[in-house]
Amino acid sequence: MRERARYLRRPRRTRWQRWADGLDPWHPRPGDYVVFALAFLVLALAYVGERTYALHLNRRMFLLEERLASRREANAVLAAHVNALADRGRITTLAQRELGMVVPNSESFRYIYFVPSTGSPVPARRRAASPALAALIPPVAGTRGR
Repeated sequence: MRERARYLRRPRRTRWQRWADGLDPWHPRPGDYVVFALAFLVLALAYVGERTYALHLNRRMFLLEERLASRREANAVLAAHVNALADRGRITTLAQRELGMVVPNSESFRYIYFVPSTGSPVPARRRAASPALAALIPPVAGTRGR
């Protein structure tokens, strides 16, 4: 019989379960006031903390948007400066004026003949350049096509 009685008993409840069963919102105990006040305080602090963090993130987002706008303006200024520096006419003028560079004319091109180490010139049939290369290099005045 003793074994049957063990299964018929109610399961034992913990202290928190017994305390929660004793909660009555219409007739609270003195300790319940303290618990409710602490719970309300924790919830209020969580709400205020969340709102403060949201304002902080909002302020930071506005600052980042201002920085982005200023960087875009600076980028546009730098792009205009690069375009001004890379102007082909400006570079040509600087090269001619400061470095003395000139555009070569047809008399500036000359043939360079290769003489092997044996001292004999290369035969004419091996010396002939391709037609495309010959078109690029004009003949020198006074030479007979050697």
